[in-house]
Amino acid sequence: MSYATKKSRMQGSRRATTKARKTFSLSKEILEFLEAVRKHQKADSLTAALEMILREEKQRRELKELNSTISQYYDSLSNEEVAEQRNWGEFTAKHLWRRK
Repeated sequence: MSYATKKSRMQGSRRATTKARKTFSLSKEILEFLEAVRKHQKADSLTAALEMILREEKQRRELKELNSTISQYYDSLSNEEVAEQRNWGEFTAKHLWRRK
């Protein structure tokens, strides 16, 4: 599959990225929403506004996955391991945070 690509600068970022040109058909309602987001966020273009929305969604999903992984880890601990984690937390709170 061939994509037209170009080097461009992401808004708010110094590193160059390669972008692929894609064409989408969106409803009038979604286009109006995207335009409102562009204005509210002061984005340079509809593409920039769409990228903001998609990055936020990607971050939300990654955070949800991370939280799920952390929960699975702590749910898998035995009572003894939970007590050890609690003791380390208390030790840290009493000794290491006082160094400020």
